[in-house]
Formats: sequence, structure tokens, C-alpha cells
Amino acid sequence: MTPTEPTPPVSSRRLWPWSPSGLLAVLTTAGLLAFVLLPGVQQALGLLDYGRWFLDSYAILASNDAMRAGLDTAQSNPLDVLHRSHVYSGWWFALGSCGLTREDNFLVGGLWVLGFLAVAGMTLRPRSMREAVWMSVLMLSPPVLLAVNRANNDLVIFALLGIAGLTLVRPGRTGMTIASAAIAVAMGLKLYPAVAACVFGLLRPRRRLVTATALLAGLLVIVGLSIWGDFMRIHIPAPTGMYTFGAKVLLREVGWTGHLAHGGIVAVFVIVGYVLQRHGWTRGLGQAGDPAIGLFVIGAAVLVGCFLAGVSFGYRWIFALWTAPWLWQQAHDLEIPQRQRQIAYLAVWLLPVVLWVDGFFCALVNLFAEAVASDLVDQWELIWRGFTQSLVWLFMGLLAGWLAELLVNVWRMLQRGESSHVTKY
Repeated sequence: MTPTEPTPPVSSRRLWPWSPSGLLAVLTTAGLLAFVLLPGVQQALGLLDYGRWFLDSYAILASNDAMRAGLDTAQSNPLDVLHRSHVYSGWWFALGSCGLTREDNFLVGGLWVLGFLAVAGMTLRPRSMREAVWMSVLMLSPPVLLAVNRANNDLVIFALLGIAGLTLVRPGRTGMTIASAAIAVAMGLKLYPAVAACVFGLLRPRRRLVTATALLAGLLVIVGLSIWGDFMRIHIPAPTGMYTFGAKVLLREVGWTGHLAHGGIVAVFVIVGYVLQRHGWTRGLGQAGDPAIGLFVIGAAVLVGCFLAGVSFGYRWIFALWTAPWLWQQAHDLEIPQRQRQIAYLAVWLLPVVLWVDGFFCALVNLFAEAVASDLVDQWELIWRGFTQSLVWLFMGLLAGWLAELLVNVWRMLQRGESSHVTKY
């Protein structure tokens, strides 16, 4: 709750759909329907579906079919529309064990999309009409539409980590156990969700933090051992072109490659995060307990971790949705220092920009496609990427600053037993 946008008492709240959450649901539903029913919108935004909806869930089901047919799923799969190999853990083959095939793609992909939308509805709870409109812009951004269009399995990870964020705030051991299991299962499916363990840094008192962390660490080790062989035998390709995500996108453009360049970028982000929190620019994760804080930490940890790890497709941006509620609260809370509020306000403006920049470029190019030579378009794309990547790096740097505050809080508590100015879950 903030001084500028207080939550009204239950008796005076407007009825759904004339509430902020209802408005968000209506706008999101209307936007999704327009996206489905108007193919021109998909083409204008450059979101190609190759003539098939739920293309990514289809690839996983095709891998299950290939497994049953005795084919090597780590190689090019002739049963898939794009002949993609299976680049995930063997846990996904449980779908085939349940009798699901490519013929069930609409059911499987549809359930993944509905699960994503349901968890998004539970975790994105705007407190004002302005915030609801702003969140609808995020929900209908091209990376989110891309994930929905392809029914990418990141939607499943989103749902699992959303459950973790919602249950961790519950008192007692039940919520902690469910959150640990959800993160462990998510890691077993795609590996990168292990970084969401950062959210356990919000747990207090110290004894609960240590116990929960030990439980989660044990689960992650068990899961890691079970999937390690899967990831050692597959090759995960780095995407190119529009709708890509990662620090290496810019490094690749300027010709900086290799472990030295990658390590240097990680070091830069560590330094930037420390400086931002040291000067009090990125603070606030130590305030009174709020589910939005835990979801912010999960979203920020996944984004920064994946950003530094390599290059992913743009639908990884769906986890940025969880940074939205807490950033909006910080930007409009007059009780916090002005500098913190200004930094949060900057992030509030940056978020829709970084989510929409690639879509805007695609729409602009498609508008003049017939009058512009392809080599000129390539030059525009290179210039555009250089400009927009600077905005992405700025946003990631701010997230690193908030995560640095979380780690500093945990370090202080473990070293001196301090528990003041930290979130108590």
C-alpha cells in the first residue's frame, strides 16, 4: 500500500470488471483476441508462426514421438515442423509416457497458455486504473505474445515459479516446502530456474533462512544430478535476429567473444550492482513483507541470470512482468527517499520500452518493406539494436542493483545476526 494509491476498504471497492484487476483482465483478453483473430497484427510485429499455432509445444511433443520411434532426439527431428532437436531435459518425455502425441498439441499448448494467464492474473494485482492500463501494455507486448503464440515451455516455468512466489510468503513450513518443490521441478525442466532460489534470501529469521536454503539446495543437487547427462549431450543454439535476449547480443555485434569478454561483463554487473545499492539508489527490498517483493526477486534473478548467461529468444522477457507491481509501488510511494523513487520511476518507464522496441522496429520495417532494399534494412537493424541494447543494459543494471541489496542484507544477517530493515516472511 502506498500513500498516493491507498487500497480502498472491501465495502467500497468497485465491482469486477470495474476494478483495476478487472480492467487488466478485460484489456488483456481483448488484446489477445485481436492478436488471434487479426493475422495482420502478427505479421506486422514480426511474430512468425510458420502456419501453425503453439509451435514450441509441438516441438516437444514431436520429440516424444521421435523417442517412441527410436530416433535420436538430440539430432534434427524430421517429425518437427522446423526439424528441431530436443534441447531440454528428459523430464519432458513424461508427456509421451502419458500418451500425448503431436495430435494433442492444441490441448497441451492451450493448457500451457491458460496456466500462464491464470498465474499472471494471480500475481499481477494492480491497485489503480492507471497501473492496470500500464500492466496491460506489458501483458500485450510482443515478447509475451510470442510466448503465447508459440506456447513456449517458458510458460510452464512461469507458472511453477509463480506458485513458488505466492506460497513462500505463507507462514509455516508448508509454503516453504511447496516453493522449494516448485523451483526444483522448474529447474528439472529447463535448468535456468535454479537462480530463482535467490528469493529464499527474503526469509526471516535466520534459522528459517538456513533451514529452507538447505532444503532447497538438497533438492537442486538431486535434480541437477538427474538432468546433468541430458544437458551434456545436447547443443543449445544461440538465436539471431530480432526478439533475442542476452548480454551477448551486443557483444556479438561488436565482435567481443570468448570467455574473457563474458567474464568481464559479469564483473561489470557485479560492480554496478554494488555501487547502486551502496549509494542508496536501488533500495526497498528490505521493507515490510509483501508478495510483490518475492515475485520481483524471482523475476529479476531470472532476467539478470539469463541475460548474463548467453542469448535466449525474446520470450524470456515474460519474467519481467513480475518486476512490474513492486516497481510501480516504489515509484509512487512518497514515504521512501526521493532518489529511490526516481530510480524506480525510471525503471517503470524503461520496462514497456524494452518490451516493445523490437516490435516497433518490425512494424516500421514492414510498413515500408516494399520500398526499402533488404541490405538497408539490415543496416537499420544493426543501428537499432545498438541503441535499444543500451536501454536493455540499463534496465538490467538497475535490477542487479536491487538484487545486490538483497545479497548484502543476507550477508549482514548471517555475519552479525542483524534482522532490522529486512523483509520478514
